Amino acid sequence: MIESQRPSGSVFGAFVKIHGVVGIGKCSMGFFKNKPCEFTAIHAGNIARITACKLFRYRGNHDSFRMVSLERASLSVLFCKKEFIVCSQSCRARSTLPFGGRMLKTRRGTDMIDIHCHVLYGVDDGSMDLQISQLMIDQMAQMGVTAVIATPHYRHHMFHYPTQQIEEAYQVLREYATSKQISLFPGCEYHVDHDIFDHLETGRVHSLADTSYVLTEYSYSDSLDRILSYTQELILRGWKPVIAHAERYEVFHRKPRLAEEVVDAGAQIQVNANSILGLDGRAVKKASRKFLDLDLVSYIASDAHDLVERASHMGECFSFVRKKYGEEAAKELFEENPGRILRGE
Repeated sequence: MIESQRPSGSVFGAFVKIHGVVGIGKCSMGFFKNKPCEFTAIHAGNIARITACKLFRYRGNHDSFRMVSLERASLSVLFCKKEFIVCSQSCRARSTLPFGGRMLKTRRGTDMIDIHCHVLYGVDDGSMDLQISQLMIDQMAQMGVTAVIATPHYRHHMFHYPTQQIEEAYQVLREYATSKQISLFPGCEYHVDHDIFDHLETGRVHSLADTSYVLTEYSYSDSLDRILSYTQELILRGWKPVIAHAERYEVFHRKPRLAEEVVDAGAQIQVNANSILGLDGRAVKKASRKFLDLDLVSYIASDAHDLVERASHMGECFSFVRKKYGEEAAKELFEENPGRILRGE
């Protein structure tokens, strides 16, 4: 039996194929003319993607609902307003998380700082709405993240960095983040072009936490010369460039040691947690781990955009780095170096 809060009116449910965690929590879902659909379920910070296969309807008030078998799995989903209950018993169906089969890791007792995250809603290709942003904050809090720099994209002809929308979303989300013991700071992931100097100097875009640090992004095929040229000019103008997800750039795939030239020029390198864990492909995994082996990395960040496809894996990556490179290295990359950005050091 599945106990529910006593709903009134119609309660909609669905037989499901489930991939991941089951439990009680919030969900974002949609049905269209009884056709299969997908939604994301959140339970205790863990995310499950559930695909509805067949719809059914209960009418009236119910104190409980019985389990219903579906082929090889005993599964049931019940909806009442925005609450849902999922129960699974004797499930022999395929059950894997959408994170390469991994559970979200919790890092209690850490003070991780995420300097690269697309948590502001409705301003780029990151979070779509306030609810998703809040759930992303919940997820980060569970992992042990205590500060986040929100870095919406600026990219000419693609992401125009809508200043007013960004400020409004930032103020709303900052209040929620504070309630979860997370400090939220403004920032920008700037896809480098010739306007970057003017945009930084006039305040058209935020630097990282409004300090002298700036998160710079390049195209996959950009040359080392272009990266070095902009890096050197930014430094001459008093900025401290941080190269976003440097492991993605083709020039470093071929020769990871070329990143030493960027570091020697005065830039710092940020790599994505997902890259280190191998969630973004073999090439970026190899490059990111080579950077770590060469001691070229200053920051590990999430570059999180949502709750499923591009979710944060900071907790899991912290555990990996601590195990492979030691506690001191993990704290330096996730806590100490990012803390210097927030202090403007």
